[in-house]
Amino acid sequence: MLFLSLVHTAASGNDVLSLAIDPKNPQTLYAGFYGQGVLVNGNAGSRASNTGLADSYVRSLLVFPSELNVVFAGTSKGLFISLDGGIKWTPAEAGSPSAEVFVLKADQLNPQTIYAAIRKGVWAYR
Repeated sequence: MLFLSLVHTAASGNDVLSLAIDPKNPQTLYAGFYGQGVLVNGNAGSRASNTGLADSYVRSLLVFPSELNVVFAGTSKGLFISLDGGIKWTPAEAGSPSAEVFVLKADQLNPQTIYAAIRKGVWAYR
């Protein structure tokens, strides 16, 4: 087994909190950071680029399994969605948790449903 450094943060000093791989394009890696937002590495080894949410702690990332380029980020400021592979992030629809999101999981039987674990419960996003 060989380990390669795909996203290096020594210069910034920020910790990686979450990772997600695009199931439709396994060469694309998303990394969520403590105070640095989301970096996207689109070439499994090339330089990553920051795609936003820099003022949040990105605790969880989920590439929507049934939609191309749809990515969710569970952050210290709530649930965010990107419809363009992480280039632009917006708060998820009204009614989504504005509380800190710790974990995101897709329903294995119904991939249109995503679960978000927040401080005081679990939300379902459909």
